[in-house]
Amino acid sequence: MVPTHVSRFLPLGHTGKRRLSCMANICSFCEGSLGDNAAQTVDRSHLKSGDDRPVTPLQRFVDAKARINSIYVEIENYIRETTKSLEELSEPNELFDPSLLTSIHEFCDSIHQIRDVLMRDHMKVVFFGRTSNGKSSVINAMLHAKVLPSGIGHTTRCFLQVEGSTDDERYMLTEGSNEPKNLSSIDHLAHALCSQDLGEDVMIRVFWPSNTSRLLQNEVILVDSPGVDVSPQFDSWIDKHCLDADVFVLVSNAESTLTQAEKNFFLRVNAKLSKPNVFILNNRWDASASEPDYIEQVRQQHMTRFLKFLVDELQVCSEEEAFNRVFFVSAKEALMHRLAEQGIMTIEGCQTRLKEFEAFEHQFELCISDSAIRTKFEFHIQKGRDVSRSICRIFSDLYRKASERSERLSGICKNKISELKTSQTKVLSYMENVSRACNSLTVEVQRKVMTEIVDEVHRLEALTDNYQQPFYDDPVYLGSYKRDLINYLDSAINNDLMVRCSGGLLEGILLMERDIVRGAMAMFPPEVSNKAISVLQYRQPFRFSFSLGCASLLQDFQEDLEFRFSLGMTQLIRWFLRIRKNGSRSEKLFGGYNVIPEGISPDTPSDGTETTDVCATENVLMNSIVYTSASYVANGSVGVLLIGGLIYRAVGWRLIFSGAALYFLFYAYERMSWNSRAKENCLKKQLREHLAKKLKQISPTLSTNCKTQVQRERASLICSQLDDFSDTYLKSGAI
Repeated sequence: MVPTHVSRFLPLGHTGKRRLSCMANICSFCEGSLGDNAAQTVDRSHLKSGDDRPVTPLQRFVDAKARINSIYVEIENYIRETTKSLEELSEPNELFDPSLLTSIHEFCDSIHQIRDVLMRDHMKVVFFGRTSNGKSSVINAMLHAKVLPSGIGHTTRCFLQVEGSTDDERYMLTEGSNEPKNLSSIDHLAHALCSQDLGEDVMIRVFWPSNTSRLLQNEVILVDSPGVDVSPQFDSWIDKHCLDADVFVLVSNAESTLTQAEKNFFLRVNAKLSKPNVFILNNRWDASASEPDYIEQVRQQHMTRFLKFLVDELQVCSEEEAFNRVFFVSAKEALMHRLAEQGIMTIEGCQTRLKEFEAFEHQFELCISDSAIRTKFEFHIQKGRDVSRSICRIFSDLYRKASERSERLSGICKNKISELKTSQTKVLSYMENVSRACNSLTVEVQRKVMTEIVDEVHRLEALTDNYQQPFYDDPVYLGSYKRDLINYLDSAINNDLMVRCSGGLLEGILLMERDIVRGAMAMFPPEVSNKAISVLQYRQPFRFSFSLGCASLLQDFQEDLEFRFSLGMTQLIRWFLRIRKNGSRSEKLFGGYNVIPEGISPDTPSDGTETTDVCATENVLMNSIVYTSASYVANGSVGVLLIGGLIYRAVGWRLIFSGAALYFLFYAYERMSWNSRAKENCLKKQLREHLAKKLKQISPTLSTNCKTQVQRERASLICSQLDDFSDTYLKSGAI
């Protein structure tokens, strides 16, 4: 791995070279995906579906569109990734001219615009023609249902767009509204005989179940239009509804010739759209059945006019292609026949024209898919090919320059890595020496902190006595007083520990820092090692940081400010039991005598060991009896009478009354002395004892924390030394 400061002399580095190699991969990918035969590859690669069954012509268009769109997605991802890599080169150099980014961004925008066109969900077909030429009937026949209003005269007075509904619902949406309306009201809105006028350029979207039509299943939408002879405002129609159309279908009347109004409309379309896909349906061809002798002559006459219009006037296709774009059909007969197949109505005869309409429909699907694939994708393929080749030239040149520079700098990099390894060896040796010196210091730190904590425990009485604030034994003010006292102790103890520990260990810590700086100076040349002198001059002196948190330590503290007579029977018994528990005065109280009579044990022990064990057992039993009896005596009137009788027999009534008077005098004195001052002292004493116990418990943790602070100070100083010296070393040109 190349270190950070060494990689500064390799602007591209291994990562940059890998990215440039990734950039160069665009060349082979784009040439393979958008080569000279890309259109034919897209067209022919979808002749079969995933289960090896031939797909429909319409499905070929959908699959081809998905395929070419996925190619452009990959190309766009490649370009974005490489553009991001180039943008990371923050400074211009001999390899990269930042002005190239502008060209690459323009290429990326072109690809994105092409994707926007390709990502449309539907293939749009728009039907145009004169009034009553049968545009709606053609759409109904292709959908196998009477979806749009049709009949004699001018029936459609606005644009009707039929598209598939995935939820098998039949409804429509009017322009400017998202509220579904019943399809039965379409006659009232779109029929020319309706009194309500929506305007010729208004669009009504009709949703029909997709599973009822092969066209709708393959995401084809069909747009019906008013007659081109209704209004001369062609431009608004084209701009609003036709700019995104994939195919235009001119529905002509077989009983008349192509009119100038129809020609003018498609001439305007051709002016706004480059080479639109135009198909011509010569509808109502069933009228030729009444004149069988002239069918071929009339057909040839119409074909001649249509070919001249498509090839010479519109110039949208060749003469050979035009033969596959002109058809002679009878939409009405086809619709009636398909409704009869569904049992909706019955018809007789006209089988020949029905078969011809089915043949037309099949050829129409072939033409519409093949032509759409060629005409729709060919321009985009050529555009994508040009963009990819331009980007390939840019990245190939950049990759070549980067490779040459990488080879030139590889020797420099090897030398610097060798120097770096030598420096790393010195640093490791330096760190080992510093660690050994620091370990002895941390041991001294732990010992010093433990000692200071013990001393601070002994000073707790003085600290609490120094706290002078008004004391009220009212529970409302007691909590505030206790909280302020705890905060005072926390601040005082933290400050004392910080001053005492820092002052006592400061000399050792400064000595450690000097050793660290001297060791760092020895690793670097003289021209940069002089900076070490200024490091200690401007560095803040080390201080320990303590955070005891007395509030949390005393969280379980509960004061007891009830009056308790010091010579009361309960207090004396408790004092006696506490002494027995500590074992400090057991011999004084019991004198070591065996108070159990000798006659209790029937057997005499045979050796000294057995005698000792028996005596120990008897002492434990006796102590238990004494403690239990004393407890009963202290808490009952029987004990008072018993003790009073024993004292009376021993000393007499006079001494008893004198002792009782003295006892009650002491009681009265203590009871009268139990004021706010005494309660305050009692509270301080209890809090002091509780805090002392807690400090002894956390003293190991505090010493470990101080040890960690010293280690952190050492690490911080070492890191700052290495960073500062390395920067100075690099700026001096040594590396």
